[in-house]
Amino acid sequence: MDWKLEKNDSYLALLNISALSFIIFPLLGILIPLMMWISQKNKIDGIDRNSREILNFQITWSLFLFLSIIGYIGGNFYRVYQSSVISPSLLINPLFLWISVLILYFLNLFLVIMNSVRLKSGKNVAYFLGIPFLR
Repeated sequence: MDWKLEKNDSYLALLNISALSFIIFPLLGILIPLMMWISQKNKIDGIDRNSREILNFQITWSLFLFLSIIGYIGGNFYRVYQSSVISPSLLINPLFLWISVLILYFLNLFLVIMNSVRLKSGKNVAYFLGIPFLR
C-alpha cells in the first residue's frame, strides 16, 4: 500500500472547537472529539497527538466538575447526618458550588479558544492541565 497522512489543519481546528460542546452537556466535550478522532485516526497528520491532548484535558475537567458537585452534595449530607436535625441553616451555601462550576467552565472555554488560536498560527495544542489518561 502506498499512502501517506494528509495535512489538514482545518480538521484539527474543528476537532479542537468540537470540545466546546461541553457547554451543552459536560460529557459531550469528550464524546464528540473522540468520535471525530476515531473517524479520521489514520488519515490526518498530527491528529493522534492533538486528540489525546484534547481528550485528556476534557476527561480531567469532567472529573473536577463531577467531584466538585459530589463534594458539595456529600458535604451537605454529612452536615445533616451529624446534626440529626434537618434545617436549611445547616446546608452549605450553594454559592461555593456555583463559583467552582463557573471557574471550571471559564477555564475550559479559555483553553479551547486559546488552543484554537494556536492551531491557526500553526502551533500544536497545549492543554497544560490534563492528566495523561490516553498515551
